[in-house]
Amino acid sequence: MKNLFEFAEAFFCQVNVDQKLALTHQAWQTCIAGELTFTSDRPVLPIERVTFPEKPELLAPRQMPRRKLTTVAGVAAFFHAIAHVEFVAIYLAWDILYRFRGTARAILSGLPACCR
Repeated sequence: MKNLFEFAEAFFCQVNVDQKLALTHQAWQTCIAGELTFTSDRPVLPIERVTFPEKPELLAPRQMPRRKLTTVAGVAAFFHAIAHVEFVAIYLAWDILYRFRGTARAILSGLPACCR
């Protein structure tokens, strides 16, 4: 695979987190090798086609269990939450690159770096 939008579609349709991250890494390596293409004749997939991993369950912030940073469990939960924020940032970066195709080449220089 050498096309940015094919990578994005594969990412959005993949349920497995490790596979999503592997696709992101592969896309980044293809990009820095200068082999990534930016054209597509295929229409943008509707948002309903995007898949999220089954776990963890996505909850609103007010539904999350309360933990204090003064406990080991609280600190662990805090860093775990940061990992979730990073993962959502990867989703957002892919979504921006995929949906705003005319600007993908211009914004690619900064956004995929957050996915490494």
